[in-house]
Amino acid sequence: MSWALNLAGIVRVEAWVEPDNLASQRVLTAAAFEQEGVLRSFLAFPGRRADAVVFSAVRGH
Repeated sequence: MSWALNLAGIVRVEAWVEPDNLASQRVLTAAAFEQEGVLRSFLAFPGRRADAVVFSAVRGH
């Protein structure tokens, strides 16, 4: 992720995971992403919708 923020010049990288996906949340936290909040009914799957926990990494933070 640091290559995207530093070398590619990207300012912000986001990841969205379902609230019960704790393993992915741990990986994102270990990769220096910060949890920002929850988007209600944001993710669309065949036959269902789900909330999304938003994580981000921002250049210079």
